[in-house]
Amino acid sequence: MNASDFPADVAEGEFSRFSRTLLTLGAVFTIIILVVGVFGNLLTIISLIRCPKVRNIAASFIISLCLADFIFCIFVLPFNAIRFIHGYWRLGTFLCKMVPFVQYGSIGVSLLCIAMITVNRYVMIVHHSAYAQVYQKHWIVSMILFCWLFSYGMQVPTLLGVWGAFAYDKKLGTCSILPDENGRSTANAVPNNLRPAGGSRTSGGEISLADNGASSGRPIPSTGPQPVRIKNQRDIKVRIEDR
Repeated sequence: MNASDFPADVAEGEFSRFSRTLLTLGAVFTIIILVVGVFGNLLTIISLIRCPKVRNIAASFIISLCLADFIFCIFVLPFNAIRFIHGYWRLGTFLCKMVPFVQYGSIGVSLLCIAMITVNRYVMIVHHSAYAQVYQKHWIVSMILFCWLFSYGMQVPTLLGVWGAFAYDKKLGTCSILPDENGRSTANAVPNNLRPAGGSRTSGGEISLADNGASSGRPIPSTGPQPVRIKNQRDIKVRIEDR
């Protein structure tokens, strides 16, 4: 799919929503973050690998975290900068699927690695006696593999179009997760019938049936206990003391 395959109203709609100055600023800041992120994460990875003094268990998770951020900067931010320059996505269907796949996967790996570092600090401080048993080399490798396999593996159904699909979202002006042919996606995975049902309470302590599907929205009296005015209780107490 080329740029001409997208409807004309998609491109015009995105250009009309945002000014050219705002889009240019977005592209400039994205490129700045790209450059700083690439060199910063790459420098951190090289430093942790080549310096034995700082090479500890937490460093393994930090390297995994930096690698995920490095992949995000390389495979996501350049295409976002191009999107800001043109005002809409014009890089084809294949990249429209792969870029959000890498984007959400890298973010998932980053969050899980941060969580692993937090758990590592907790075990070291609170359960110091079990620290050496928990953080053996094979367990550390398993934890890091779990972060990567879980973050990317949970998106494979969406990538294959089994549960949702990666496609162009006109509202966001970018490629994201949209419902598939059966209307399923991770965005609406929780059905509406699991939400608590009930009428809305009016200011007078009455419940309206309009939210429950009733044809008339007339309020009915609430059966719950009504609050007692504190002022009346104080007046009664004062009168009793006067007597």
